[in-house]
Amino acid sequence: MTQKSKKELEPVEEKKSLVAPTKKEAGYELSREDIQLPSALLMQDKSPQVKEEADVVAGMIINSLTKKPIGEYFIPLGWKKVWIRKNAKTAKEPGFDPNFAPEAVMYKCSDVRDPRVIADKEWGSTGDKPLATEYIQVLAYFPGDVLPTNISFCKSSLKHGKNFLTNAGLMKQGQPYEYRYKVVSKEVTSKEGHTYFEILTQDAGKSSEEERNIAKNLRKVFDMSKDLNIHEEVGDSADPVQD
Repeated sequence: MTQKSKKELEPVEEKKSLVAPTKKEAGYELSREDIQLPSALLMQDKSPQVKEEADVVAGMIINSLTKKPIGEYFIPLGWKKVWIRKNAKTAKEPGFDPNFAPEAVMYKCSDVRDPRVIADKEWGSTGDKPLATEYIQVLAYFPGDVLPTNISFCKSSLKHGKNFLTNAGLMKQGQPYEYRYKVVSKEVTSKEGHTYFEILTQDAGKSSEEERNIAKNLRKVFDMSKDLNIHEEVGDSADPVQD
């Protein structure tokens, strides 16, 4: 379960964490709402970054803002399940709404009892796919990164997200941020012969005291009970594309 690369990656110089950045002078103020958090994007053969970036190939997991591979391991800051509905690409496709632009996000909801989610999360009577996609979102601290990263498990990777929640939330003693995890990709071939990648996690030991303290501070700043501004939250490159 390794990520493919076009060339060996050179050692990356360790970056100083900006959890407690230098106090800025007047005019440089930022609030949590102003900050856009990156996503961990799983590259598929059809991902635009594979065509645009020389060192990006299918199977890589990259930071959506830096376009660089994600860190070696992460500490979980929190997680939640959300349903996101995007408009269809064309008027000929099921669920197209002319009041929204093609492929625009129509809603995002974390309440399974919401009438929209109840109506859109089920398969259609004629076999149409659910209009809303279920995501397990994990907010992750990769040591050395400036910002936490959103890791989304959806579609065929959803089962791996549930495995992670069971492992991190129930199977281990103490708090989830007391442990490290790796996020890796797995190559899969469908019954139809299509090859694609899924995203999953692996245990990577216990976090250090410094990492735990940083994680606890980040949890206070980026509270997952509130909406966070996430870059490429529903980008197609984050989904296992099977068509």
